[in-house]
Amino acid sequence: MANPLSTSVKGLMAAGRAIATTSHNIANANTEGYSRQRVLNATSQPSKVGAGYIGTGVTTTRIERIHNEFVEKQLQNSTTELARLSTYNNLASQLDSLVHEDSSGINKAQIEFFNTLENSANYPQGMGQEEVVFSAANHLVGQFKALDRQLEEIEDGVHRSIDAALVEVNQITGAIHDINNQVRQALVFAQGEPPNDLLDQRDQLLQRLSGFTSVSTYEKNDGSIDVAIGGGIPLVSSSEHYSLTAVSNGNSRDAYEIRIDGVVGSIPLNNQINGGKLGGMIEALSEMITPVRGEIGRMATSLSSSFNQMYETSTLLPGSALFSVPQIVPLSDADNTGTGVVSAVVVDSSALTTSDYELKFDGIEYTVRRLSDNVEISGPGSLVMDGVQFTDAGGSAAGDRYIIRPTKGAASGFSVAVNKPADIVLTRTEVSGVVATVGQELSAIQNENLLGVNSSLAEQIAAVTVRVGSSAHTSDLQLTSMQQVWQQTRDRHDSTSAVNLDEEAANLVRFQQAYEASARVISVAGSLFDTLIGTLNRI
Repeated sequence: MANPLSTSVKGLMAAGRAIATTSHNIANANTEGYSRQRVLNATSQPSKVGAGYIGTGVTTTRIERIHNEFVEKQLQNSTTELARLSTYNNLASQLDSLVHEDSSGINKAQIEFFNTLENSANYPQGMGQEEVVFSAANHLVGQFKALDRQLEEIEDGVHRSIDAALVEVNQITGAIHDINNQVRQALVFAQGEPPNDLLDQRDQLLQRLSGFTSVSTYEKNDGSIDVAIGGGIPLVSSSEHYSLTAVSNGNSRDAYEIRIDGVVGSIPLNNQINGGKLGGMIEALSEMITPVRGEIGRMATSLSSSFNQMYETSTLLPGSALFSVPQIVPLSDADNTGTGVVSAVVVDSSALTTSDYELKFDGIEYTVRRLSDNVEISGPGSLVMDGVQFTDAGGSAAGDRYIIRPTKGAASGFSVAVNKPADIVLTRTEVSGVVATVGQELSAIQNENLLGVNSSLAEQIAAVTVRVGSSAHTSDLQLTSMQQVWQQTRDRHDSTSAVNLDEEAANLVRFQQAYEASARVISVAGSLFDTLIGTLNRI
């Protein structure tokens, strides 16, 4: 039977829960990832009396988290894309500044070098022009080496950043797995009522994870979520979370790949990571940093080869050379079982590309694959592709593979092949006995097609500078646009889930009044009860 005392007690408790929830909202107004909460009430089951039904007060049905799953997912996606573009733009800007400054230095150095060669014809033999050419050649080599060293430092910095990012990703996925377990337990304990604060913490972890790479999530009936990367490869499952690692591929620090130690063993992920900081770094490496290093190495290799050919012809000295680049060192895969000795030699520098190559042996034939576009050639013996001859002296086992980088890093070993100015030859003796200068002949290389395209060395340097600058400018525009999209999405998210202190203050006053009113009813009901007891005692 309904009575004013029990009804008012229910009202008092409902108002108290509302005040406690409002207080919780206010306390977490500045907590990152917190979603405001509200109390959902319903009328209690009414009591039947002779005249009909009389209300029995209020009951609390749920503490609801104000949360929009669709907007949350939009925010995750825009966070992933913003992180990718921010990372890519940062690296593009670094590369643009470096290439713009250092390529200008290379261009000035090569102009100075060829000018000294041309001017050598104006000075008699023994007048010190060899010293001038020797100095200019070393200066040119130094400019190439300096740019390659700077590019290598950027590349190494990206590798270290990837390693650090993987550590953080593994920490986040471990924390999501732990919260999954807590959510399952909380749902059982609360008979299906959602643990709002735990769900907020998990969503916040997913937002952080989205900043590193694109992920997909699948909610399960027990309240936990599975998290997958790439094409559905699990990062977090009901029973486990899986770690990402960067491993060496080919015994080279710059040949490593990101792998996941998953349910079916170690799986390579480089092509599965899209978006986020990791995606931005991998994209910058593959589209800008590594190709530019390869381009600088290709220029150094081609200049060395072309110049030396003309130097040998002009001086009439077989085997003479002014420049040298390091030999190509193939990288054996860590899983190779054979004892193959593979070599790669540039046979046509004008046909060089900036790509890396894979040489693989199937037990009968060799296959060379250009990694930039996966074009392949196969045969039983030595193979030539893009001006490089690939040879195995024997000993490789079926399945063995090698990574070959003909141009990347070649500029780091670019050097002057003579030890002192006196070793430089700037004249030749004709059949008639006349001594002729060769400087003008050698200086003509400056304007020749060195790289298999219709442009000189200076034009190729300018092309690299323009290409990098264009990438940096495009990424600037894309980043600005994405920042606006992310901010709009964030504003939509906050308008739904963020705490508004003015609104909460108004709610606090309203719930306080309801609490005081219920307390007043309890006081009146108590007074009436005392009067009733007193009357019954007098009867």
